[in-house]
Amino acid sequence: MAIISILAAMLLGAVGRAYQRVRRFAGEMESPAHVEELRARLIYYVQAHPTFPQLSLDELITRCGVSSKCTLHLRSSRVIYTPFSSADPDEKIVIIERFGQGPRETFQAYPKGWLCRPDPE
Repeated sequence: MAIISILAAMLLGAVGRAYQRVRRFAGEMESPAHVEELRARLIYYVQAHPTFPQLSLDELITRCGVSSKCTLHLRSSRVIYTPFSSADPDEKIVIIERFGQGPRETFQAYPKGWLCRPDPE
């Protein structure tokens, strides 16, 4: 009975670690879609409100009307959000995303100018 308990504990630990890796990988795969959604809504918001006050994360979510999945992404521990306003320079980094862990950890930074301006056609 004790041997079976030990084997079950080892198996459950391995399954739990694998599940965490899959969740992290799924988040990394969905991240670009969430950033694109946020960008599209921010561009629309900025065009309607050329001068806007500093937006906290909650204000950004409310005023831009992002989806619940995008909201969860923005509030995750992998994302750092810095409040910004229309008066801030375009080079100001607004969102930083963290991918991976340890020595394989990478970062993606998104400046205000890229998030708030449409691509030139």
